[in-house]
Amino acid sequence: MNDSLLRSLFTPTSSLLLIALLVALLLGAVFELSAPHIARQQEAALRANLMEIFPADETDPMLYFEPSITLSPENSNFVNIELLALRENKVAYRITADGSAIGIILPAVAREAYNGDIDLLVGIAADGAISGVRVLQHRETPGLGDKIELRISDWILGFDGHSLNNTAPPDWTVQKAGGEFDQFSGATITPRALIQKVRDVLMFYQQNKDELLNL
Repeated sequence: MNDSLLRSLFTPTSSLLLIALLVALLLGAVFELSAPHIARQQEAALRANLMEIFPADETDPMLYFEPSITLSPENSNFVNIELLALRENKVAYRITADGSAIGIILPAVAREAYNGDIDLLVGIAADGAISGVRVLQHRETPGLGDKIELRISDWILGFDGHSLNNTAPPDWTVQKAGGEFDQFSGATITPRALIQKVRDVLMFYQQNKDELLNL
């Protein structure tokens, strides 16, 4: 192989392409190796959220979380599925104790938050009362809108115990607008979006209770 051919093979452009290819191969290998670990972490985080939403107690020491229902934006088996505002297929978890359904955890998306979609889970007891709400993913501003996260603020616990029976429609908004729920200092768009979406989820549950609990 002569010198001119060698120089043509190792031009600055070809060297950059070779480096880019090696980097891409390395990143691909790292992703393949880390993907199972990431999946396990995500599963553990989800499980922790489920158990926080429906914690076991002395009366129901053994709860079972069954990923028993796949909900999709176009699912015709349920009335007003659009209330959940899902953008893709999501799983709902039926909660059972001693073989009987005692509640369900439903996925939903609050689309009207300040910085876009907020993915959340809403736990509802069989009687229609909220057992817990947790945010799974959001893009809200750190130090302001991120108070929807339990690790930062206990604001999200304000939903616990509320239902369509004990909270009138006008009360499902922030206190600044005459409602029952706290707002953040300097921020009302995100709290309003979550409050409205949680109420939507309760309405969806009310309209589809028998199917969701498999009664």
